[in-house]
Amino acid sequence: MIKKEPIYPVLPWSIVETEFNVKNNYRNETTFALSNGYLGTRGTYVEGYDFDIDTGLEGNFINGFYESQQVRYGEWNYGFPQKSQTMLNLPDMKRVEIYLEGERFDLRTGAIISYNRTLHMDKGIVTRDVVWESDSGRRIHFKSCQIVSLTHLNLMALKVSVIPLNFSGKIVFLSKLNADVKNHTRKTNPLVDYGPYGRCILPQMLQADDERFGFQGTTVNSKLTMACMASHVCNGIVEYQSEELSATAQYAIDGIQGEEAVLTKYMAYTSSLDVPSLEQLTFLNAIIQAAETGGFSLLLEEQEKVMDQFWRIADIEIDEDASLQQGIRFNLFHVMQAAARNGKVGMGAKGLSGEGYEGHYFWDTEMYMLPVFIWT
Repeated sequence: MIKKEPIYPVLPWSIVETEFNVKNNYRNETTFALSNGYLGTRGTYVEGYDFDIDTGLEGNFINGFYESQQVRYGEWNYGFPQKSQTMLNLPDMKRVEIYLEGERFDLRTGAIISYNRTLHMDKGIVTRDVVWESDSGRRIHFKSCQIVSLTHLNLMALKVSVIPLNFSGKIVFLSKLNADVKNHTRKTNPLVDYGPYGRCILPQMLQADDERFGFQGTTVNSKLTMACMASHVCNGIVEYQSEELSATAQYAIDGIQGEEAVLTKYMAYTSSLDVPSLEQLTFLNAIIQAAETGGFSLLLEEQEKVMDQFWRIADIEIDEDASLQQGIRFNLFHVMQAAARNGKVGMGAKGLSGEGYEGHYFWDTEMYMLPVFIWT
Protein backbone atom coordinates (compact mmCIF):
# COMPACT_ATOMS: atom_id res chain seq x y z
CA MET A 1 0.00 0.00 0.00
CA ILE A 2 1.39 3.39 -1.06
CA LYS A 3 0.98 6.01 1.64
CA LYS A 4 0.16 9.43 0.23
CA GLU A 5 1.87 12.54 1.47
CA PRO A 6 -0.49 14.65 3.60
CA ILE A 7 -1.97 17.76 2.00
CA TYR A 8 -1.27 19.77 5.15
CA PRO A 9 1.38 19.29 7.86
CA VAL A 10 0.28 16.75 10.46
CA LEU A 11 -0.44 18.67 13.65
CA PRO A 12 -2.73 17.69 16.53
CA TRP A 13 -4.89 20.83 16.78
CA SER A 14 -4.45 22.80 13.58
CA ILE A 15 -4.63 22.72 9.80
CA VAL A 16 -1.85 24.79 8.23
CA GLU A 17 -1.49 26.00 4.65
CA THR A 18 2.15 26.84 3.97
CA GLU A 19 2.01 28.19 0.42
CA PHE A 20 -0.25 30.21 -1.85
CA ASN A 21 -1.37 28.37 -4.98
CA VAL A 22 -4.40 29.51 -6.98
CA LYS A 23 -4.99 25.92 -8.14
CA ASN A 24 -5.84 24.94 -4.57
CA ASN A 25 -8.28 27.79 -3.89
CA TYR A 26 -11.53 25.83 -4.06
CA ARG A 27 -10.22 23.14 -1.72
CA ASN A 28 -8.70 25.56 0.75
CA GLU A 29 -11.71 27.85 0.76
CA THR A 30 -13.72 24.89 2.04
CA THR A 31 -11.05 23.64 4.45
CA PHE A 32 -10.71 27.06 6.09
CA ALA A 33 -14.43 27.89 6.06
CA LEU A 34 -15.96 29.05 9.34
CA SER A 35 -19.56 28.80 10.50
CA ASN A 36 -21.77 28.39 13.55
CA GLY A 37 -24.68 26.47 12.01
CA TYR A 38 -26.62 29.66 11.32
CA LEU A 39 -24.06 31.86 9.55
CA GLY A 40 -21.17 30.66 7.43
CA THR A 41 -18.37 32.09 5.29
CA ARG A 42 -15.90 30.47 2.91
CA GLY A 43 -12.18 30.64 3.55
CA THR A 44 -11.39 33.33 0.99
CA TYR A 45 -8.66 35.94 1.32
CA VAL A 46 -9.91 39.01 3.15
CA GLU A 47 -7.81 41.34 0.99
CA GLY A 48 -9.64 39.89 -1.99
CA TYR A 49 -8.82 39.53 -5.62
CA ASP A 50 -10.89 39.35 -8.75
CA PHE A 51 -12.24 35.80 -8.90
CA ASP A 52 -13.23 33.99 -12.02
CA ILE A 53 -15.37 30.86 -11.98
CA ASP A 54 -12.34 28.54 -12.00
CA THR A 55 -10.17 30.20 -9.37
CA GLY A 56 -12.40 30.84 -6.40
CA LEU A 57 -15.82 31.37 -4.91
CA GLU A 58 -16.64 34.05 -2.39
CA GLY A 59 -19.42 32.77 -0.21
CA ASN A 60 -21.48 33.95 2.77
CA PHE A 61 -24.60 32.05 3.80
CA ILE A 62 -27.52 32.01 6.21
CA ASN A 63 -28.75 28.48 6.87
CA GLY A 64 -32.19 28.04 5.27
CA PHE A 65 -32.23 31.34 3.35
CA TYR A 66 -33.15 30.34 -0.19
CA GLU A 67 -34.52 31.28 -3.58
CA SER A 68 -36.91 29.21 -5.69
CA GLN A 69 -37.18 29.09 -9.48
CA GLN A 70 -39.07 27.05 -12.06
CA VAL A 71 -37.13 24.07 -13.42
CA ARG A 72 -37.40 23.66 -17.17
CA TYR A 73 -37.17 20.22 -18.81
CA GLY A 74 -36.89 19.08 -22.38
CA GLU A 75 -39.28 16.30 -21.37
CA TRP A 76 -41.01 16.24 -18.01
CA ASN A 77 -41.92 13.02 -16.20
CA TYR A 78 -43.94 12.28 -13.10
CA GLY A 79 -42.03 13.01 -9.92
CA PHE A 80 -39.64 15.54 -11.44
CA PRO A 81 -39.38 18.66 -9.22
CA GLN A 82 -41.12 21.66 -10.68
CA LYS A 83 -39.26 24.26 -8.61
CA SER A 84 -35.73 24.52 -7.29
CA GLN A 85 -34.84 25.62 -3.78
CA THR A 86 -31.29 26.85 -3.41
CA MET A 87 -29.42 28.43 -0.52
CA LEU A 88 -28.33 31.86 -1.72
CA ASN A 89 -24.87 33.36 -1.74
CA LEU A 90 -25.33 36.59 0.22
CA PRO A 91 -23.73 40.06 0.02
CA ASP A 92 -20.06 39.98 0.95
CA MET A 93 -18.73 42.31 3.64
CA LYS A 94 -15.39 40.64 4.41
CA ARG A 95 -13.20 42.29 1.82
CA VAL A 96 -10.59 44.76 3.05
CA GLU A 97 -8.26 45.75 0.23
CA ILE A 98 -4.88 47.11 1.28
CA TYR A 99 -2.87 49.74 -0.59
CA LEU A 100 0.72 50.78 0.13
CA GLU A 101 1.46 54.16 -1.39
CA GLY A 102 -1.07 53.22 -4.08
CA GLU A 103 0.22 49.66 -4.65
CA ARG A 104 -2.33 46.97 -3.88
CA PHE A 105 -1.43 44.05 -1.63
CA ASP A 106 -2.11 41.08 -3.91
CA LEU A 107 -0.47 37.67 -3.55
CA ARG A 108 -0.59 37.17 -7.31
CA THR A 109 1.96 39.96 -7.73
CA GLY A 110 5.26 40.83 -6.10
CA ALA A 111 7.06 38.22 -3.98
CA ILE A 112 5.83 36.11 -1.07
CA ILE A 113 8.65 35.92 1.47
CA SER A 114 6.74 33.77 3.99
CA TYR A 115 3.19 32.47 4.17
CA ASN A 116 1.05 30.75 6.78
CA ARG A 117 -2.70 30.26 7.12
CA THR A 118 -3.90 28.26 10.13
CA LEU A 119 -7.23 26.82 11.18
CA HIS A 120 -7.00 26.66 14.97
CA MET A 121 -9.42 23.86 15.77
CA ASP A 122 -8.90 24.31 19.51
CA LYS A 123 -9.81 28.02 19.34
CA GLY A 124 -12.34 28.13 16.49
CA ILE A 125 -10.55 30.80 14.45
CA VAL A 126 -8.51 31.19 11.26
CA THR A 127 -5.32 33.28 11.16
CA ARG A 128 -2.97 34.33 8.38
CA ASP A 129 0.61 35.54 8.64
CA VAL A 130 2.33 36.75 5.46
CA VAL A 131 5.50 38.65 4.64
CA TRP A 132 5.13 40.11 1.14
CA GLU A 133 7.13 42.43 -1.08
CA SER A 134 5.51 44.54 -3.78
CA ASP A 135 6.82 44.92 -7.31
CA SER A 136 8.43 48.22 -6.29
CA GLY A 137 10.15 46.64 -3.27
CA ARG A 138 7.87 47.71 -0.41
CA ARG A 139 7.83 44.93 2.15
CA ILE A 140 5.06 44.36 4.71
CA HIS A 141 4.12 41.93 7.45
CA PHE A 142 0.39 41.18 7.04
CA LYS A 143 -1.67 39.46 9.74
CA SER A 144 -5.36 38.62 9.96
CA CYS A 145 -7.68 36.81 12.34
CA GLN A 146 -11.24 35.71 11.45
CA ILE A 147 -14.04 34.44 13.64
CA VAL A 148 -17.63 33.37 13.15
CA SER A 149 -19.00 33.62 16.67
CA LEU A 150 -20.35 30.51 18.40
CA THR A 151 -21.97 32.66 21.10
CA HIS A 152 -23.52 35.36 18.88
CA LEU A 153 -24.95 33.45 15.93
CA ASN A 154 -25.53 36.51 13.70
CA LEU A 155 -21.99 37.81 14.06
CA MET A 156 -18.63 37.37 12.36
CA ALA A 157 -15.57 39.54 12.89
CA LEU A 158 -12.22 40.23 11.30
CA LYS A 159 -9.00 41.90 12.41
CA VAL A 160 -6.28 42.83 9.90
CA SER A 161 -2.95 44.50 10.50
CA VAL A 162 -0.07 45.71 8.36
CA ILE A 163 3.47 46.47 9.52
CA PRO A 164 5.62 48.29 6.91
CA LEU A 165 9.03 46.67 7.20
CA ASN A 166 11.27 48.80 4.98
CA PHE A 167 9.35 52.03 4.32
CA SER A 168 7.09 54.68 5.77
CA GLY A 169 4.15 55.92 3.76
CA LYS A 170 0.43 56.01 3.22
CA ILE A 171 -1.46 52.81 4.04
CA VAL A 172 -5.09 52.54 2.95
CA PHE A 173 -7.62 49.98 4.18
CA LEU A 174 -10.47 49.90 1.66
CA SER A 175 -13.33 48.00 3.29
CA LYS A 176 -16.11 46.91 0.96
CA LEU A 177 -19.71 45.73 0.89
CA ASN A 178 -20.64 43.95 -2.35
CA ALA A 179 -24.33 43.18 -2.86
CA ASP A 180 -23.97 42.38 -6.56
CA VAL A 181 -23.61 38.65 -5.89
CA LYS A 182 -25.00 35.50 -7.43
CA ASN A 183 -24.55 31.76 -7.06
CA HIS A 184 -21.92 29.96 -9.14
CA THR A 185 -24.66 27.71 -10.48
CA ARG A 186 -22.94 26.44 -13.60
CA LYS A 187 -19.76 25.58 -11.71
CA THR A 188 -21.25 24.00 -8.59
CA ASN A 189 -24.40 22.29 -9.92
CA PRO A 190 -24.06 19.60 -12.62
CA LEU A 191 -27.79 19.58 -13.45
CA VAL A 192 -28.77 21.28 -16.70
CA ASP A 193 -30.84 24.47 -16.38
CA TYR A 194 -31.22 24.24 -12.62
CA GLY A 195 -31.03 27.73 -11.09
CA PRO A 196 -30.94 30.12 -9.51
CA TYR A 197 -29.38 32.25 -12.23
CA GLY A 198 -28.28 35.84 -11.89
CA ARG A 199 -28.73 38.18 -8.94
CA CYS A 200 -31.69 37.00 -6.88
CA ILE A 201 -31.81 39.59 -4.07
CA LEU A 202 -33.42 42.89 -5.03
CA PRO A 203 -32.03 45.86 -3.07
CA GLN A 204 -34.35 47.80 -0.79
CA MET A 205 -31.74 49.79 1.11
CA LEU A 206 -28.00 50.36 1.05
CA GLN A 207 -26.36 52.90 3.33
CA ALA A 208 -22.84 53.93 4.28
CA ASP A 209 -22.38 56.45 7.09
CA ASP A 210 -21.54 56.87 10.78
CA GLU A 211 -18.78 54.19 10.56
CA ARG A 212 -21.36 51.65 9.40
CA PHE A 213 -22.57 50.27 6.14
CA GLY A 214 -25.57 48.07 5.63
CA PHE A 215 -27.80 46.42 3.06
CA GLN A 216 -31.31 45.03 2.99
CA GLY A 217 -32.94 43.14 0.12
CA THR A 218 -35.70 40.70 -0.77
CA THR A 219 -35.50 37.63 -2.98
CA VAL A 220 -37.32 37.67 -6.30
CA ASN A 221 -39.46 34.54 -5.87
CA SER A 222 -39.30 33.19 -2.31
CA LYS A 223 -39.92 36.75 -1.00
CA LEU A 224 -37.54 36.29 1.91
CA THR A 225 -35.77 39.40 3.20
CA MET A 226 -32.21 39.54 4.51
CA ALA A 227 -30.09 42.32 5.94
CA CYS A 228 -26.44 42.76 6.81
CA MET A 229 -24.43 45.46 8.54
CA ALA A 230 -20.77 46.12 9.28
CA SER A 231 -18.79 48.57 11.38
CA HIS A 232 -15.10 49.43 11.63
CA VAL A 233 -12.62 50.35 14.32
CA CYS A 234 -9.52 52.02 12.88
CA ASN A 235 -7.32 55.02 13.70
CA GLY A 236 -7.41 56.51 10.24
CA ILE A 237 -9.08 59.22 8.21
CA VAL A 238 -12.31 57.69 6.91
CA GLU A 239 -14.32 58.36 3.78
CA TYR A 240 -17.57 56.52 3.01
CA GLN A 241 -19.12 56.04 -0.41
CA SER A 242 -22.13 54.06 -1.60
CA GLU A 243 -23.89 53.05 -4.80
CA GLU A 244 -26.98 50.93 -5.46
CA LEU A 245 -25.22 47.61 -4.83
CA SER A 246 -21.93 48.49 -3.14
CA ALA A 247 -20.38 50.55 -0.39
CA THR A 248 -16.85 51.35 0.70
CA ALA A 249 -15.17 52.70 3.80
CA GLN A 250 -11.68 53.99 3.08
CA TYR A 251 -9.30 54.46 6.01
CA ALA A 252 -6.07 56.32 5.27
CA ILE A 253 -3.18 55.97 7.73
CA ASP A 254 0.29 57.53 7.79
CA GLY A 255 2.22 54.30 8.08
CA ILE A 256 5.51 54.35 9.97
CA GLN A 257 8.20 51.73 9.41
CA GLY A 258 7.98 49.03 12.07
CA GLU A 259 4.62 50.22 13.48
CA GLU A 260 1.38 48.28 13.14
CA ALA A 261 -1.69 49.67 11.35
CA VAL A 262 -4.87 47.85 12.40
CA LEU A 263 -8.48 47.65 11.23
CA THR A 264 -11.16 45.63 13.03
CA LYS A 265 -14.43 44.86 11.27
CA TYR A 266 -17.64 43.55 12.84
CA MET A 267 -20.24 42.03 10.49
CA ALA A 268 -23.76 40.82 11.25
CA TYR A 269 -26.45 39.10 9.17
CA THR A 270 -30.10 38.20 9.68
CA SER A 271 -33.18 37.28 7.65
CA SER A 272 -36.97 37.32 7.82
CA LEU A 273 -36.82 33.66 8.84
CA ASP A 274 -35.86 34.99 12.28
CA VAL A 275 -36.46 38.75 12.47
CA PRO A 276 -39.31 40.72 10.81
CA SER A 277 -38.10 42.89 7.93
CA LEU A 278 -38.94 46.18 9.61
CA GLU A 279 -36.90 45.24 12.70
CA GLN A 280 -33.80 43.82 11.00
CA LEU A 281 -31.63 46.93 10.87
CA THR A 282 -32.34 47.81 14.51
CA PHE A 283 -31.57 44.21 15.47
CA LEU A 284 -28.25 44.21 13.60
CA ASN A 285 -27.24 47.60 14.94
CA ALA A 286 -27.64 46.33 18.50
CA ILE A 287 -25.45 43.29 17.74
CA ILE A 288 -22.75 45.49 16.19
CA GLN A 289 -22.80 47.93 19.12
CA ALA A 290 -22.42 45.11 21.63
CA ALA A 291 -19.50 43.66 19.67
CA GLU A 292 -17.77 47.04 19.51
CA THR A 293 -18.27 47.57 23.25
CA GLY A 294 -16.83 44.18 24.15
CA GLY A 295 -14.06 44.34 21.58
CA PHE A 296 -12.39 41.73 19.41
CA SER A 297 -10.41 40.19 22.27
CA LEU A 298 -13.63 39.39 24.15
CA LEU A 299 -15.02 37.58 21.11
CA LEU A 300 -11.85 35.47 21.00
CA GLU A 301 -12.12 34.66 24.70
CA GLU A 302 -15.77 33.64 24.33
CA GLN A 303 -14.96 31.49 21.31
CA GLU A 304 -12.15 29.69 23.08
CA LYS A 305 -14.39 28.94 26.08
CA VAL A 306 -17.00 27.37 23.78
CA MET A 307 -14.33 25.32 22.02
CA ASP A 308 -12.80 24.19 25.33
CA GLN A 309 -16.19 22.94 26.46
CA PHE A 310 -16.79 21.20 23.13
CA TRP A 311 -13.44 19.39 23.10
CA ARG A 312 -13.75 18.32 26.75
CA ILE A 313 -16.92 16.47 25.78
CA ALA A 314 -16.37 15.47 22.15
CA ASP A 315 -12.64 14.91 21.64
CA ILE A 316 -11.54 11.46 20.47
CA GLU A 317 -7.92 10.67 21.28
CA ILE A 318 -6.03 8.28 18.99
CA ASP A 319 -2.65 6.93 20.01
CA GLU A 320 0.26 6.29 17.65
CA ASP A 321 -1.35 7.76 14.52
CA ALA A 322 -0.89 11.52 14.35
CA SER A 323 -2.48 11.83 10.93
CA LEU A 324 -5.65 10.02 11.99
CA GLN A 325 -5.75 12.10 15.18
CA GLN A 326 -5.67 15.31 13.14
CA GLY A 327 -8.24 13.95 10.70
CA ILE A 328 -10.81 12.93 13.30
CA ARG A 329 -10.55 16.32 15.01
CA PHE A 330 -10.94 18.10 11.67
CA ASN A 331 -14.11 16.10 10.97
CA LEU A 332 -15.50 16.74 14.44
CA PHE A 333 -14.73 20.44 14.08
CA HIS A 334 -16.64 20.77 10.82
CA VAL A 335 -19.57 18.72 12.13
CA MET A 336 -19.70 21.07 15.12
CA GLN A 337 -19.62 24.08 12.78
CA ALA A 338 -22.39 22.71 10.56
CA ALA A 339 -24.82 21.93 13.36
CA ALA A 340 -27.65 24.44 13.67
CA ARG A 341 -28.37 25.72 17.16
CA ASN A 342 -31.71 27.52 16.82
CA GLY A 343 -34.15 24.59 16.61
CA LYS A 344 -35.39 25.77 13.20
CA VAL A 345 -33.01 24.53 10.53
CA GLY A 346 -31.04 21.38 9.80
CA MET A 347 -27.52 20.46 8.75
CA GLY A 348 -26.77 20.84 5.07
CA ALA A 349 -24.77 18.15 3.35
CA LYS A 350 -21.95 20.66 2.83
CA GLY A 351 -22.68 22.57 6.01
CA LEU A 352 -22.25 26.29 5.36
CA SER A 353 -18.87 25.94 3.67
CA GLY A 354 -20.11 26.52 0.12
CA GLU A 355 -22.88 26.17 -2.43
CA GLY A 356 -22.58 22.40 -2.87
CA TYR A 357 -25.88 20.47 -2.58
CA GLU A 358 -27.57 23.90 -2.67
CA GLY A 359 -27.73 23.93 1.12
CA HIS A 360 -30.15 21.00 1.14
CA TYR A 361 -30.68 18.76 4.17
CA PHE A 362 -30.89 15.01 3.47
CA TRP A 363 -32.23 12.19 5.60
CA ASP A 364 -29.00 10.23 5.11
CA THR A 365 -26.93 13.17 6.34
CA GLU A 366 -28.90 13.03 9.57
CA MET A 367 -28.40 9.27 9.68
CA TYR A 368 -24.64 9.70 9.44
CA MET A 369 -24.56 12.52 11.99
CA LEU A 370 -26.71 10.88 14.66
CA PRO A 371 -24.05 8.42 15.86
CA VAL A 372 -21.54 11.27 16.09
CA PHE A 373 -23.82 13.26 18.37
CA ILE A 374 -24.78 10.18 20.42
CA TRP A 375 -21.23 8.99 21.05
CA THR A 376 -19.49 12.34 21.45
